[in-house]
Amino acid sequence: MSYLRFTPLGIRGTGNLMQISELLLYDASGNPIPTENSEVVSATGDSPAAEVPANAFDGVTTNKWLDPTFSDAELIIKFLDPEGTSGETREVTVGSYNYVTGNDATGRDPVSWTIEKSDDGFTWEPIDVVYGFVPDTGRNVEATATPREFPTAFPPVLDTLWFDNPDFISPLAVVPNGSVDFFVDAMFATDLSFMVEGGATVPAVDEDVTSVPFPDDSDSKVTLTLSRDGASIQAPPMTVRTVTPVTRTVNQVRFTPVKRRSSGDIQLSEFQFFDSYGDLANPVTPTDVLDDNGTNAPDAGEGALKLIDGDITTKWYSGNSAPITFVFPEGTTIGAYSFATANDFDGRDPIQWVLEGSSDGGLTWDYIDSMLGLSYPTPTARNTFTQEFPLPADGTMTPWITWFTIDFSSVATVTPGGVAELDWTVENADTVTILPEPGEVANHDDFAEVTVNEETTYTLTASAATGNRKATAAVKAFLPLPYDGTLDYPNFDNGGGIIVNGTAEILNAFGNFPNDPDAARLRITGLANGQNNSAFYYEPVDLSGGFSTSFTAEITASGLNGADDLVFLVQNTTQGEFYVPNGQTPDPTTSGPSMAVVIDTYKNDGDLGFSTVKVIVNGELIQQVDLSEFTDDINMYYYAGTPGEFYSDAYFLHDPVGGGTGYDLQIDYYPGALTVTMEGATILDRVPVDLGATGSAVLDSEGKAYVGFTGRTGGLSQNGDILNWYFTTEGIVPPANGLALTGYTFDMAATPATLTLTWDSTTGMFYDVTSSTTLGDWSPVMEDIEATGSSTSVTIDLPGGPAGFFRVEEVPAP
Repeated sequence: MSYLRFTPLGIRGTGNLMQISELLLYDASGNPIPTENSEVVSATGDSPAAEVPANAFDGVTTNKWLDPTFSDAELIIKFLDPEGTSGETREVTVGSYNYVTGNDATGRDPVSWTIEKSDDGFTWEPIDVVYGFVPDTGRNVEATATPREFPTAFPPVLDTLWFDNPDFISPLAVVPNGSVDFFVDAMFATDLSFMVEGGATVPAVDEDVTSVPFPDDSDSKVTLTLSRDGASIQAPPMTVRTVTPVTRTVNQVRFTPVKRRSSGDIQLSEFQFFDSYGDLANPVTPTDVLDDNGTNAPDAGEGALKLIDGDITTKWYSGNSAPITFVFPEGTTIGAYSFATANDFDGRDPIQWVLEGSSDGGLTWDYIDSMLGLSYPTPTARNTFTQEFPLPADGTMTPWITWFTIDFSSVATVTPGGVAELDWTVENADTVTILPEPGEVANHDDFAEVTVNEETTYTLTASAATGNRKATAAVKAFLPLPYDGTLDYPNFDNGGGIIVNGTAEILNAFGNFPNDPDAARLRITGLANGQNNSAFYYEPVDLSGGFSTSFTAEITASGLNGADDLVFLVQNTTQGEFYVPNGQTPDPTTSGPSMAVVIDTYKNDGDLGFSTVKVIVNGELIQQVDLSEFTDDINMYYYAGTPGEFYSDAYFLHDPVGGGTGYDLQIDYYPGALTVTMEGATILDRVPVDLGATGSAVLDSEGKAYVGFTGRTGGLSQNGDILNWYFTTEGIVPPANGLALTGYTFDMAATPATLTLTWDSTTGMFYDVTSSTTLGDWSPVMEDIEATGSSTSVTIDLPGGPAGFFRVEEVPAP
């Protein structure tokens, strides 16, 4: 070759910045190819003046090539003939290669790229394609321990794949039954084909449009496969929902958001209706919008009427997921609809929803469309319309499982041979089946009792009459884990003994939190407003001798901060294991006694900060701490804001979406003292708490109480997750006394005069007494004093001379 071209395709992190310090080339024998007599050119790219492409092949590893937009960048090396005339090239044999990472920012390291060769700089032949390489995280080091040799076969590269329709700007399209056109642009591919789930394989044409047929009234994934010399890649699947378009006669349409992208609140700028699919020239405008249970009045500045004002710069916002109702003139015909995103916060975008129609003023409702069974990739671009959605025919829509519970929850703890109750409500289904029992059920709004002999997952499957659309939901019955002095949930894959209440649930959220373990978690609150949820061990535990508990709490929110709290609770309320909060802690007069350790994620009146931990006993605040005092130990998000802003100069407990942080807490209780540590830092030390105190006892007459977690959200929302939980009442010892001087006396009549010092001490520890006349330099007076119990006293001779100071220090054992 006389030319070599390196083209980055992907980087380790996010963003567009790509960098390498040096591209290392080796000949067929593994010897380095010198950088002399070569010329580096970049046909594209826009690098800073000191970080140009030439730095990537100059023999120096302390500078670098940085490109601000790697998708437009390429590095071309021209090998010059030192004995030829200016610009003449020489032939070079390259047998392997490597690169040296940049000096900073591991996210800029290339992980996918192509290498091509050329004899003339115009006609290029690929010689390597790399996807998903994992380079060394060291800086200014070789990306891999050994140079990469050129393979005999390598996969092609997909440059472009999209629906050949400007209305479908996402990897999901809802279309009338029939075929869909796709445009493909690939590099180095010799064979291209589309595979439709449940359908045929269709050969594709590179740099052209391919028409692909899909099954009627179905949700189908389609995958493009590119091949070259036996090596192949598959593009990420795209989804096509085919429907039989129909029209409906209505005077009201109800829109219910089922799921938002990452938030509990919702917003949209416009909502449009059309009299038939594909007829954008004939919009049907509602006369009114009702939002009886939302958080804004319809005519407010961000009220529901903004959805039909024809102005995409205004918006409707609601802090909850209550439905809204569009009102039309009597006998209005509609056949399609679309909506537009609002100006900010794409986490509020709906990605699943249900549409219902009424022709009698809202007395009865018909299910006319939904985005269930799929999560629609609503545009993340702001003030942007979705595609036009056609209304489907009856019997073809995804069934709607509005209710499926076991003992009125998502999980239940049932003793072996015990009976649990399954309850379900399903709309628009042809068949409903629950396995392993009771099997297919005739009534789609009913209940059944099942006998539980082992841990069992009950799965409900609802199927449409036509096509392949189904909806599934699952609940789980656990057998109780008997309390033998310890509860140990390293995760919640086995949640035996846990009773969840409200909308709390045990779930595996690995798809949204890939930086966390691929295991179930206990979710106390999700991204929804107005929640009051809880989870408790199913029977009370003897706490009279104390306890120690530890857990990892992960708090994620769509906004700047969370809301409102995540609580470890010890309680003896009248509801027992079924208690759900109606405030931050139970009302002792109406519910019963409790002790709470509250992780408070919203600043209300009386709170010391935006992230606090409180100890509350029987509704009385005993002690609280502002976690911003522990930023050296606890990873928190800092927001500077602007002076006078509510959130300015604030620290928040806030894990990134994707997880991987979490906060490790430990609570140690011995009658009379409770200590809380977070991320290894003691944040509350020996708080005076006695759960068995006469007149205010939290424990019952047997010294027992329920233990578990509660959480609430208000106008804002947060995921309040417990990733693991360990609880024990074994081996509880009194807390170590802190070092505190409790008394001192002088005997000036003695010869020499003496000083007796008394201090709180800890058995097994050692202490020194030192003195100083300046409070600067300290000299030993008495060393290696072994504690005599919880209190230790010594008498020392007072030295002559000027007045001085004495102090007691805890020291390592001699």
